[in-house]
Amino acid sequence: MRLLNACLQADYGDLYNDDNVMLAATHTHVGNAGYSHQQLYQIASTDDTLAGYSSQNFNAIVGGIVTSIKCAHDTLTPGTLSLAQGELKGATVNRSEFDYNHNVDAQDFDTNVNETMPSRSYQKGEVATAVFRAAHPKNNLRTEDSFLAVQRYENGQWIDYLSDSDFETPYTWQRQGAAYSKAIIDWRIADDTPAGTYRLTHYGD
Repeated sequence: MRLLNACLQADYGDLYNDDNVMLAATHTHVGNAGYSHQQLYQIASTDDTLAGYSSQNFNAIVGGIVTSIKCAHDTLTPGTLSLAQGELKGATVNRSEFDYNHNVDAQDFDTNVNETMPSRSYQKGEVATAVFRAAHPKNNLRTEDSFLAVQRYENGQWIDYLSDSDFETPYTWQRQGAAYSKAIIDWRIADDTPAGTYRLTHYGD
């Protein structure tokens, strides 16, 4: 953070600092090595110092972060961000159920996985997009049917609200290499759309 802040201060003064810049890590098996100053942690990554730390890798990571922040700064526009939560059941399993059950508070929960899912909140006039792995649509033309549905949650069940025959829901299919393809569903939310909980569903063979 010290080097990152120094790089940002060179261009923006005190605008960006420890109070408004956060670095968030994610789980990965393909991350760069050599950026840690702890020799035991980076013993497998060596440069000309044979100490595990690589200034080339470290500076490349910091430089990439600085470039990203500069790009974001140069394209700032007014906007709003909202977040909602819902439940997603049956989508995951606990890979260590035996160990989980040995937690002293394991019985205090209804399930051994987190079924709370953050979901985006959209406003009228915005576009909601979902991307699915999909087969070729010619496998099943779904005559008098639909490749998609915008569904609204009502009284404990999902009710079809829109299909691919509606103007607000364009459907795009794209090939990705020889073995994969994807379907893109866009929902252009009309001004007369009632407030509620919705989901985008794809159908294909």
